Amino acid sequence: KNPDFFRGRARVYEARKSFAEAAADWERVLALIGSKPADRLARREARRSFVNMLTRWGAKEAAKRAEWEQKFAAGDLEAGYFLVEYYAKRPKADEPIKTLEALRKRVPDDFELLTDLVKQYRARQRFNQAVAALLELAKAVPSREREVYTQIAEIKTEERKDDEAEKYQLMAVAK
Repeated sequence: KNPDFFRGRARVYEARKSFAEAAADWERVLALIGSKPADRLARREARRSFVNMLTRWGAKEAAKRAEWEQKFAAGDLEAGYFLVEYYAKRPKADEPIKTLEALRKRVPDDFELLTDLVKQYRARQRFNQAVAALLELAKAVPSREREVYTQIAEIKTEERKDDEAEKYQLMAVAK
């Protein structure tokens, strides 16, 4: 009943390239980790490790992606999280932004999704959307305002809007 045991064994199987056994152990880890908000970080790490292993293995990759897409379309949030991790490894034209935005609507209290969305917006130079998401984060989680204003200043610098960047940097220093 200890997910750490299965996590360690899955990593050993991965190192030995026994991917089928590793996949079974990662699925066991996910089954043992709870779904409470306190367990989000552990689930995220397990999902990321599972997807990394799956993309290295390649054998079941297409089948799993299709399964996750079908389940997410049916309303399964966990499948959406898997798709975000998968598309981070194997990006498509609108992905993972489309899945992140859909998940964000369904799980508005998961602010890690919002930070992932900001990273994707920045990578695709959608600066206005990134700033809007960051301002939403600052409003929802006031303890992260300094970090948010610093990121907005960096985005404004990338946009070459130095006056606005300076304004947000001053706001970050004030916090």
